[in-house]
Amino acid sequence: MKLRPKWYAPLLLAPIGVLAVAPLPLVEPGADYTGRGFWIAAGAVAAAVALIGTALLPFAVIRVEERELWVRGKYGWNRRVALEDGERWVAAGGRLWSRGPDGALRESREVRRWAVLGADWDRLEAAYGEDRPG
Repeated sequence: MKLRPKWYAPLLLAPIGVLAVAPLPLVEPGADYTGRGFWIAAGAVAAAVALIGTALLPFAVIRVEERELWVRGKYGWNRRVALEDGERWVAAGGRLWSRGPDGALRESREVRRWAVLGADWDRLEAAYGEDRPG
């Protein structure tokens, strides 16, 4: 099952554009943080980051399989969690957990309800949902 990010994810990434331009006054003579040119450049880079992020929204960034959790990285899919024998996925409390055969829970930090598209979370909860994790 592939999980996509929420629609506002690119807006959360846009400030990275401002941070990318922040060292500019340190290396450019005569430039400062109060200048109009700096803020135009910062806004343009932030808008570019948001637009690129928006173009990537339809693509999944997390994949939950029967025994593994994969996250898309720079060089393709990377396995983050592999369930051991007797473990199973549990979607509860707005998070994805793995429950061991003894009932102990392990949280997967990669999957949170607030970060996953609503329809994808509903499918995840239908497949692995429980009322409470404990």
